[in-house]
Amino acid sequence: MLRPEHSALGVGAGRECLIFYLADRLREVVASDLYGNKTWSTNIAREATREILQNPGKFCPRAFRGDHLQLAYADGTQLQFDANRFDICWSMSSIEHFGGHEKASQAVSEMARVTRPGGVLAIATEYLLLPEYQHPEYFTREEIARYLIDRHALPEEYLTESIIFPAGIHRVRRHVVLNDGQVQWTSILLLYRKR
Repeated sequence: MLRPEHSALGVGAGRECLIFYLADRLREVVASDLYGNKTWSTNIAREATREILQNPGKFCPRAFRGDHLQLAYADGTQLQFDANRFDICWSMSSIEHFGGHEKASQAVSEMARVTRPGGVLAIATEYLLLPEYQHPEYFTREEIARYLIDRHALPEEYLTESIIFPAGIHRVRRHVVLNDGQVQWTSILLLYRKR
């Protein structure tokens, strides 16, 4: 999907490196976030500072094709873009911060709406490692199925063929495990191709 004629939308993109990488490879990259929103960018998502709107180059350590990058103030659950506009739509570890599982599902629906048929959605989010864990933002296996797969017509085999963590395996194999004293989680990446 990384073709010079394609366009991409990042949802909750902040100032992540991916926006600059894609700007060098695609016709158009729109990075969206609640840029400059006082509550959001001061307390929760410091990478969504208003400063990037005036000077995106400050946040990239190298030269990049700035004329291929747009920054947009946008709520990921109510995207203001036309349907079927983008070839690629991505969100990297952001949807879980949009206000709970229902809002995360709404964001995926909006991303699907603005992605053209044949286009790709790439969504990374936080995955709770043990089924007994509960978290208002992060997802258990069942919640991933309920909010991010079943509602978006992703076939069950996408979930059953994914990486599965049998009891104890997260202590044996090396991968990133985060712990806040209450729960342990890692990240999961979901890829959708719009029909």
